[in-house]
Formats: sequence, C-alpha cells, structure tokens
Amino acid sequence: AREREIVEAMNEVRRNERAAMLLEERSRIMRDMHDVIGGQLLGLILQARSQSSSDTRLVSGLEQSLDDLRMVVDSLEQGEGSLTGALGAFRARIEPRCEAAGVALVWEIQDVGETPNIGPDKTLQIYRILLEACTNALRHGAPKQISVSLARTISGEIEIGVRDDGSGFAIENHAPGRGIANMQTRANRIGATMRLSSDENGARLTLVLRP
Repeated sequence: AREREIVEAMNEVRRNERAAMLLEERSRIMRDMHDVIGGQLLGLILQARSQSSSDTRLVSGLEQSLDDLRMVVDSLEQGEGSLTGALGAFRARIEPRCEAAGVALVWEIQDVGETPNIGPDKTLQIYRILLEACTNALRHGAPKQISVSLARTISGEIEIGVRDDGSGFAIENHAPGRGIANMQTRANRIGATMRLSSDENGARLTLVLRP
C-alpha cells in the first residue's frame, strides 16, 4: 500500500510538472503572438494611414498576419501528444496554396507515436519553419512538387523534411536576418538541428528533433 502511495504521488508530481510546463509554453505563445502579430498589424496600420504601401502589399501583410494567428490557434489545439496529428493541421493550411499554384503536395508522414516532449511552443516553431520552407519554394523555386515527410530514426530522433524539385537558390547569397536566419533561430529555440541544402534540382530542409 505504501509503495502504491509513493507511485501515485510521483505520478501526480509528473502531471503537475507537465501542466506547469504547458502553462508556461502557452504563456510564451501569447507573448509571441502579441509581439509578432501585434507588431505586424501595427506596421500595416501605419502604412495604410500614411498610404506608403500598395493595396497588394497591405493584403499580403494581412494574409501573413492571419496565417500567423491560425498557426497559433493550431499549436494551442495540438498542444501535446501526437506530432503526426499536429502536422495534419499544417497540411490543411499549406495544401490550398500548393493547389492554387499548380504544385503537387506529397505527404510522406509516418506515425511516430506520442511525442509528449513537443508542446505548444515547439509545435508553433515547427509550423513556422515548415511554412517558411514551403513559401520559399512556391515563391522562388517554381517547383512542380513539394514533399513533406515525418519519420523516427533508429536512434529515436524525429526527422521532419521538406523538399522540392524547383530551381533551387544560392544559400550563401540569401539575405541575412530573414528567411533562413529566422528558420535557424526558431530551430535553435526548440533545441532542434536544421540542415538546408539547395542546387539546380531543388531545395531540401531537414529538421531533427531529439527525443
């Protein structure tokens, strides 16, 4: 009986620790939403008031802010558990864009099981990295196909990949502080390793999450 009490007490401690971690992650996401989306919308308001931006740029900025808001909501709803399910929400966001651009989206997602160490904040950063990779391909690579993959390696790491068959780009000539740099910053934030390569056959991104 005493042993059962100890086990139950330890399980309760773990549940409380997990709940506290999720609460902190959700608080971090809300701060991120305030800073990122709030900043985007404020900038768009100032541009609209000063008429310093075209309607096309304003609409594009609003669409980006809406994408960010939707990703925040998705990450909170997919807060813990299955990364496979969370990526399903991302697919619902990116597939219409691919279809509109006439690009085939290939979905190579394995069931990697439960991933309790991937909470709302990590999910949001993964969404943003994948969105950046797919958006770059659609804007600059003129691909016919974009593939998104998810698999667990023999060593237990989780690999998420994005590759396209477009024209590629010169990584060393990519503007610093944007795009790739932002993706690397987000990967560092969640303790992931990001690998990126590109040639005339397209671009390939691999995000490695440790167990």
